Amino acid sequence: MWIALSELFLDTTLDAHDIERIAHALARSPYTLDELDRVLLWEVHPACRANVVSIAGEWSGFDPDRLESKIRRPLSGASMGWTGAVGRLGLWSSIAWRRIKHAVASARA
Repeated sequence: MWIALSELFLDTTLDAHDIERIAHALARSPYTLDELDRVLLWEVHPACRANVVSIAGEWSGFDPDRLESKIRRPLSGASMGWTGAVGRLGLWSSIAWRRIKHAVASARA
């Protein structure tokens, strides 16, 4: 689930196929849409947000073990940074996330 959500923070554009693939992975999870929102905003976003502002070039994916390690590490006020405290995604990620959530709901229906 974390890896699927981390794709919102890659330097690549998510096309319709990506949206469906991510949605199907999330639809198989036991989490409600509200719980997935919380996981994305408070677990995945703090661990992956630096990639969005990085100028290092295209990043094709997060290492699952490193991602899990970062997510499981307790957050301190200092490590949350300027966006972690607010818990918001960027505009583009928010749009993609709304599309993914709709697809998750459709897949579960």
